[in-house]
Amino acid sequence: MIDRLGAVEALLADLVGFASISGQPNDDIVGYIKTYLEGHGVSVHLDPHEDGKRFNLFASIGPEIEGGILLSGHLDVVPANPAGWSRDPFVLHKQDGRLYGRGAVDMKGFLALALAMVPDFQAAASDLAIPVHFAFTFDEEVGSFGAAQMPALLSRLGVRPAIAVIGEPTGMKPFVGHKGGLEMIAELRGTAGHASDPRGTVNTLYYAARLISHLEEKARYLAAHPRHDTPFSPPYTTISVGRIDGGEARNIIADHCRFLWEIRPLPEDDPYEI
Repeated sequence: MIDRLGAVEALLADLVGFASISGQPNDDIVGYIKTYLEGHGVSVHLDPHEDGKRFNLFASIGPEIEGGILLSGHLDVVPANPAGWSRDPFVLHKQDGRLYGRGAVDMKGFLALALAMVPDFQAAASDLAIPVHFAFTFDEEVGSFGAAQMPALLSRLGVRPAIAVIGEPTGMKPFVGHKGGLEMIAELRGTAGHASDPRGTVNTLYYAARLISHLEEKARYLAAHPRHDTPFSPPYTTISVGRIDGGEARNIIADHCRFLWEIRPLPEDDPYEI
């Protein structure tokens, strides 16, 4: 009897062992997966970022026809602060029936599950009515940059899946979609001067504060008017400001300011109208 669970665990341990931090070269984890797939007779396509250091990976099993099921996941993980871990985050640890390690859930667990099924898919390749595709991407955690270039690769390969299964953790409940996302940068420019005499200057921090307060008011309004016919939680479009930078010193009028903010709209909402 095939120990599929054992295979998943072994693969996950190997995948967690790669510190595939977003924005850093990922040729090591990509090379590992490529070797694994080719070892089972599966052809692999690599799609490099323009820097030549980060790669998407694509492979297919089954008939070369349109349609099929795309199993999609990202290879990168967020950094692991050692202060927040009692053990090495890049060594898989099993305790009380649970597996711990950076990316074990988000989302190398799914990658391990998909890869563990490759021998079975490949053994049944000639009997499959539709193909099974694997699309693994880089830098999802910092902007889904790998996913953004994946459609072009699929187009070049003539691949048009009928459905995609995205293995993000959802509490073991299937989701048919998720909110959209707009990631914004607001940059303000003013005029500097000494704080002792602000006449004739424009302090960008004051204007940034007004804009952020406006965004907060919008966010409060949206939260106070949820949709009761949506499966999303929370049931309204969200607005958030995540970071602000500006100014030089306490006694200098700030002539520049920059803040990062986002909108995650429900499908029914137009973020540009909001």
